[in-house]
Amino acid sequence: MIIRMQIAAAAIAGAMIVASGTAALAGVAAPDKALPVKRLTSKAFAVTISVPTHWTRTPYSGTFAYSGNSGWMSLEAASGPLGMKATCRAVASGGALHIFGKRPRIIFRAIDDRPGCVILPSKDAPRFPVRRGGPAFQTSEALVTYRHPLTIDGAAYRWLVIYADPAHLTPLVDSAQLRH
Repeated sequence: MIIRMQIAAAAIAGAMIVASGTAALAGVAAPDKALPVKRLTSKAFAVTISVPTHWTRTPYSGTFAYSGNSGWMSLEAASGPLGMKATCRAVASGGALHIFGKRPRIIFRAIDDRPGCVILPSKDAPRFPVRRGGPAFQTSEALVTYRHPLTIDGAAYRWLVIYADPAHLTPLVDSAQLRH
């Protein structure tokens, strides 16, 4: 089931609407460079992405979320009144929770030949477990512009959002292939 929530960013006027999976918070682990990956396709979010083969679906963490002892990832779709750069800056501010820490790094880059950004946490960002009793990770995030707005339950979304622990975000983003 797709859940809609509004995320208020103190730094901006307006709201970003998110269709989702999870905003679970998590953090830094060693990437699984030597381990094989599996390709997964989400029809709901119109993307194919590679995750480590030992990761499994994360229960209660949204419509498309996978994790393992080395890390985690989750997908959402989002839209809002601001452009890509302003939205990335507003999201990186993290509001009162500072989920990316007080000095996150924003990298504007192409993702599957589409405009996007990557938000990496600063060292002071909090760590949270994705699964009960599991390891705790920081949160990092990427936003990528869909070629055409994606419609989910009658609402249009401009961006794919990839949440992940920082060690896995770049490989996840590099493997993403938008289908819309």
